[in-house]
Amino acid sequence: MCSCRSLRSDAQLLKLSLPAALGHTSGSSPTRRTTHAAIFGLSSDGQALNLPKETGHALYTFSTVALYKQAFFTAPWCNIPPGNPQGIQAALAPMLRAGMDAGAVTASLYEGEWTDVGTPERLAQLNAP
Repeated sequence: MCSCRSLRSDAQLLKLSLPAALGHTSGSSPTRRTTHAAIFGLSSDGQALNLPKETGHALYTFSTVALYKQAFFTAPWCNIPPGNPQGIQAALAPMLRAGMDAGAVTASLYEGEWTDVGTPERLAQLNAP
């Protein structure tokens, strides 16, 4: 188990192999398209890599499970003022990719069973008898 104090980076991501992200491990048909998934690489020492899809390297997708240090949500990764007084919304992927390019994001590969429950409809499907 990892705690913020022991993190060697500003963000620690949990990544999935693409078959798991597409639903293959749970026996369901693939419902996510890789063209819309956040695709990343992973180095042998645990660095998350911002790689193009056509690199020939093993590619993974972000499970949306992560541990972040407060520093990740400050400049240079995030330009929103502390406390977000204006209620600004920002996409996480560009911040993660910039952090990866600077070596500030690490990752672990999860190889167990996983289901993407990102919508109420998917949760209902999962809970259906």
